[in-house]
This record gives sequence, structure tokens and C-alpha cells, in this order.
Amino acid sequence: MIMKTKGTPFEALRIYFTFRKRESIIYCVVAAQGKIRTNFSTGHKLPPDLFDHKKGEVIQTNDLTKAIHADLERIKSELIRLYSQLRLANKPVNVFLLVDHYTGKVREQNRVLALQTEYLAHRKAKNELHANTLYNYSCIAKNMDRYLTNEVQNPDFPLHRVDLAFCQNFYQYLLNRLGPKRANKCVEYYVQIFKFALMRDLVDTNYFEGVEKQTVKQKAPEYLTIEQVHEIGNYAFSNADMQIVADMFLLCCYTGLYYSDLMELDEAQHKVERYGLAFIDKNRFKNDQPCFIPILPEALLLLEKYEWKLKNPKWQRRSDKANLLLKTVFELCKLPKHYSFRTGRKTFLTTMLNEYEFTVEAVAFMAGHVDPKMTLKHYARPNEKRVIQETQAMIERRLKPANVRSFEAIKEKKA
Repeated sequence: MIMKTKGTPFEALRIYFTFRKRESIIYCVVAAQGKIRTNFSTGHKLPPDLFDHKKGEVIQTNDLTKAIHADLERIKSELIRLYSQLRLANKPVNVFLLVDHYTGKVREQNRVLALQTEYLAHRKAKNELHANTLYNYSCIAKNMDRYLTNEVQNPDFPLHRVDLAFCQNFYQYLLNRLGPKRANKCVEYYVQIFKFALMRDLVDTNYFEGVEKQTVKQKAPEYLTIEQVHEIGNYAFSNADMQIVADMFLLCCYTGLYYSDLMELDEAQHKVERYGLAFIDKNRFKNDQPCFIPILPEALLLLEKYEWKLKNPKWQRRSDKANLLLKTVFELCKLPKHYSFRTGRKTFLTTMLNEYEFTVEAVAFMAGHVDPKMTLKHYARPNEKRVIQETQAMIERRLKPANVRSFEAIKEKKA
């Protein structure tokens, strides 16, 4: 049965019935545009041979099946009536709200905390995000829980009460706890959540888009010089675990891989040879983007030292535990303690750009960046050495006989 109503949020509303053999229960499905749909149980049970799956109807053979058929028609009529009432009252209406009005349930999405839970489940079901990203989103979601509990003192906050003042106060709370950079990321996340609610007519306006955010100045990436990397390589650590951590960090400096990518390395799967050169060919753990990285002689020595088995029973440390040991390594080598394995990746990419003068496009492919602009924005930071080298090259070009003659001719012309 299809009912069309002009001016509705969706052009056609379709109500039909399906039969689940495993449960032997008839379900009512309410759909719009063939994409947005939801269902609920009618509570009627039947043997499979008494339901016509093609027509979506009960086969009327006795008084019981006739009564069930009549009740299903009643459900259709009631849904149509509720739909008309909501439209005449100019209230938001979609397939989800329509079913909720019929069943008498209040959707969990009508509350802020339940909305973000629904959003995470929706993205997870579609496999749109990596597991690490989902974990980060779940951590961000805890900030709203703390804010509602501690500041608003109302964890069951309804969506219709979310306005610009609420969003701005929440952003100020994040600024005080997390700082501008992380606070901005949290607000961007809630912009996406409320877009999700807006698509389902649960809210009229996405007020998080109107939050005035503080501008965060982009810092130059912190990286080590080649001399500092050699200092770590030449240092003799007395502790075995500390030596392993130092070697892992050096591998990050020589390959640009994250700690999680190092733990996945396998010689049979990821080592390839092209034209007599060895490369690491793998997808990044973070975003599954391909990387094609030349294996430098220093990296090859370290990989062969551990036989390409960086994750083994003797060494099973999470990245956060390894980072704690790495701080001690930096302290012994007289380097800043706030550095981490990410610093090793920045060291490799910046060295490829500044020291070895690889193109941005080639380094972006090594890094597994989707867009080379990401590499240009975060890693293409020429240092003093690069400026001195290019200045020397410019002076040498100007000292060539042809350039000297042209310079003298300009001087004579001015005289």
C-alpha cells in the first residue's frame, strides 16, 4: 500500500508487512523513498504456510487468520491517521516518529546522550570509521556526559532545549578542561551528531554550527635532526626494554610508520623489491591507506636485528606503555621528554622533504596521506640548513660569467 502526500518531507510513505520465519511473527514495515525504513512487531504469530510473502498478506483460511488480517488493516489505517494528524499540526514527521507515536514509545534520540549513542552505533553499523576513530569519538562523548552531570545537573537533557547558549556554554566548559585545539575538535564532532538529528527531523536547527570557536595557531612539527637520531642510535642502554623502545623509535624515524604499524610488520607480506631496491608496502593501521616506503640501510639493520618480528612474546607493550619508557630514553639522551613515537614519524617525513629533497607527492604516498596538501601543511617546514643551502646555490648561480656580465651591464646603465 502506497500513500502519497504533496509537500511531505518524503514523497511517498509505504506501509507493508513481512513475516520472519525464525520467530513466526508478522512485522509491520514503514518506509519512505525505499531507503529510510523502520519496523515493529504486530504481535501476531502464524505458521509460515499461512502468510503470502509476495503480497505481504495473511492467507484467510479460518476465523483466526481473518481476525489477524482485519487487525493488520486496522494498523495501516491507524498509521495513516497519525501521519495526517502530524502533518496538519505542522509537527516534524518521519517514519521513526510515526512508529513511535503508534507504539507509544519516546525515541531515545529525543535526549542528548542517547542521540550520540545512536550516532556512534549508526556509524559503526555502516563500517564508515576505523576502530581507533570510534574509540576517540566515544572518549569525546564522555565530555557531554560530564558536562550535563556536573554543570547542568540534568543528564536526561531533551533535544528541544538545546540552543545556541547551551552550545556556547558547553564549548566554554571544554575550553577550560581541554584547551582550544581539543575543544574545537569536540564541537566539530557534535556538529556531525546534530546533522544526524537534523536529517531525522529531531531538531529544527544545528546550533553547534553557530558556536564561535577560538582560532588555534598551527605549530611547526617537532622533529629531530639527523645528529640527534644518531645520538640515540649510539647510546648504550643498560635496560633491555629501554633498548627495544629506543630501537622502535629509531625505526619510526627511518620509516615514518606509527608504533601500531610497526607491530603489524611482516617480512613476507610487506617487504617488496623493485629494481634492486627494498620497500615496505602496506596499508596504514589508522585509515587503511597504502604506504610505499623505501627501506633505508639503518632501518634494514634494525629490522633484521629483530627478524621483522617486532611484536613477540618477549615484547608486548601498548603504545602508551612504550611511550612512558620512551620518555626515559629521551631524558638519558638529553632530549625533550614530551616527544613521542609520533615525533619519529615527523622526523622521517621532514627529513625526506628537507634533507633528501623528495617531492611532496612522493612523501605523501610514503606517509599514506589521502591528500598531498596534508603533507604540505604539516611537514613541509624548511629549516635553517635548507635556507642556507638554497642561498649558497643562488649565490653560485649569480657568480656565473653570464650573470656577472648582466649585473655589470645594469650598473653601467644606471651610471
